[in-house]
Amino acid sequence: GWVRRVLLRGLSVDPSARYESMHALVQALSADPRRRRARLVLGLAAALSVMALLAGALFAASPELRYCRDLEAPLTSKWNAQVKDRLARRLAGSSSLGERAWLSAESVLESYATEWVTARREACRATRVRGEQSEAAMDLRVECLDRQLVSFGALISTLHGAEVDKLQRATEAARGLDPLSTCSDGASLRLQSQPRAEQRAEVAVLETAVAESRALLNLGDYAAGLARTEQLKPAEQSFLPASASVHLVRGQLLFQLRRHDEAETELRLAHQEALASNSVVLASQAVIALVSVVGNGLVRFEEAHQLAQVAHAMLTGRGAEELAVTEVLQA
Repeated sequence: GWVRRVLLRGLSVDPSARYESMHALVQALSADPRRRRARLVLGLAAALSVMALLAGALFAASPELRYCRDLEAPLTSKWNAQVKDRLARRLAGSSSLGERAWLSAESVLESYATEWVTARREACRATRVRGEQSEAAMDLRVECLDRQLVSFGALISTLHGAEVDKLQRATEAARGLDPLSTCSDGASLRLQSQPRAEQRAEVAVLETAVAESRALLNLGDYAAGLARTEQLKPAEQSFLPASASVHLVRGQLLFQLRRHDEAETELRLAHQEALASNSVVLASQAVIALVSVVGNGLVRFEEAHQLAQVAHAMLTGRGAEELAVTEVLQA
């Protein structure tokens, strides 16, 4: 062992190889390597303890680290490497056009996913880090983003099961997702009706079905989309924004199938229910769709022009102009 090596050096026949003094020999015998290793381990443990304490203090002192982390988990369950790989094989494997369609669609979907995570973190930071909005305002923004995520997930699921010829419109369908900026409009969100506790289960079912139907609409599979909506029977006391969404997507699908009279009926119902629940975005979408139905489908051009004025008034917030022509919607 190490003691034997020290003694052999002290007894070496070559004087130059020996220790220079008895004191040096005693020091060598005192320098037990096991003690050095023990001191090293203890020092390392102490350093790690200090680092852990510092990390804990930093974590406790940073609201963002405490509250605004790991927020992307709901999204990554719908959009991850495995999902992308399956979609790539399905689209890119169909043809060279399919490969180009996938690359374009993936870019749009990836941008949307990144924007969703950013918006989710910003909603948290505004309340928990900067303290510039209330918990209630944050909840409204988060609920809005959760609804948008339902639409995103529905599109991904629909792409998995869509006919190959419909997949060429994957990019268009991705661009048809509602803009996430609407979830940052606190004033509009506060005005919107909120479902009661007993309505939430039905609302979740309706929102998922509408999202799937809208995905089929944007992929050009109108018959399948309409069939999906026909399974929906909103109760008489349904949450109005959810019911309005059903009427809106049905009207849009019926228009594409050239069933214009039915489309008009559905869209007017959508507009009325959206207005009654202060869902301005939904109401605007219904009027815009009515412009196409009434003008292009039913060839009532003057009325379509008036509807266009209504849509413009709603989108620009000019309530007086809107009120001046809303009687058109009661026809």
